[in-house]
Amino acid sequence: MRIGIIHLSDLHISSNAAIHQEKISALINSLHLLQPFEGVIIAFSGDIAGKGKSNEYLLASRLIGSLASELQSKYYVSPINTKIILAPGNHDMNREISPQVKREKVEEWYKNKEIVDHISDELNRMKDFYDFADQQKCFFSRDIFPFTRKVLPFINSEGEKFFVEANIFNSALFSSSEDNGIHFMPPSVFSYYDMWSPAQLSLSIMHHSPDWFWPEQKVKLQERLYNRSNLVFYGHEHYESAQRIIYNNGNLSFIQAGGAWWDQEFGFENSSYYASVFDSITRKYFQYNFVWNEIEKFYEHRDYIEERLPNKHTGSAQLTPTSAYINDILSGGDQ
Repeated sequence: MRIGIIHLSDLHISSNAAIHQEKISALINSLHLLQPFEGVIIAFSGDIAGKGKSNEYLLASRLIGSLASELQSKYYVSPINTKIILAPGNHDMNREISPQVKREKVEEWYKNKEIVDHISDELNRMKDFYDFADQQKCFFSRDIFPFTRKVLPFINSEGEKFFVEANIFNSALFSSSEDNGIHFMPPSVFSYYDMWSPAQLSLSIMHHSPDWFWPEQKVKLQERLYNRSNLVFYGHEHYESAQRIIYNNGNLSFIQAGGAWWDQEFGFENSSYYASVFDSITRKYFQYNFVWNEIEKFYEHRDYIEERLPNKHTGSAQLTPTSAYINDILSGGDQ
């Protein structure tokens, strides 16, 4: 089975300008290079909104709906094989709810081991994002937890299932104008991340790379991400890059840092994204980088990479999942 994967980042949706139909259609047309594919994942690595407000997510829903419907129509992909993944970024925080604390205060909380006590305040600023993601059957807004795992089933023409594990991190906690090195992930997330799943391909997605985290957390994140995940998607820095990483003599992980779909200052001038296809039989991953060509009015691909992704063990054999956990990660996979 071949599964297309579209990686969009930093949409910064604040008006209709960011969901221009010409660009959406051009993106859909660019996917002919991935053919054939029976399923597709549309993955957003954060900063979906401009200021984390509900009206911006209404616009985002329109964009997602347009992308999905055009894709399904043009490439005959069924709705059941069309999956949406949404990771939040720092722009998905509504700072009108409460102002963001300064870096000095966050560092003080770290030193006094009080950082966990302030997570709920961070999540409260993201209510509109969580409501939006919950509508897309992606992030569980009922959980005050900055991590979700979804195991997405894809069904081929013979009725066989292939499972993709999507690990979705909320890396926006403690974002500010001077936040490099102070991002945080609760220890409970690491325990949850280590749990088993039935997936045959593992994808992890977050807006900020581990480099943006508190030093101790940076190491923990890197170790887990690169030992477990075949694919790791980041955003935030507005430039595209692709890396092959073998961490501590483990199996290869393929890392994508996404560019920006739309910028408030420059519009679509440097709009870019990755589109790839994964073959479940050969385990080959074919990746294309697309950039908007303003003269010709289409997305042209500039780079092409082909890589074979190893079959990693998705979880520790020592951690036995409960039936509730299995139902939880498999629920909502047919959106």
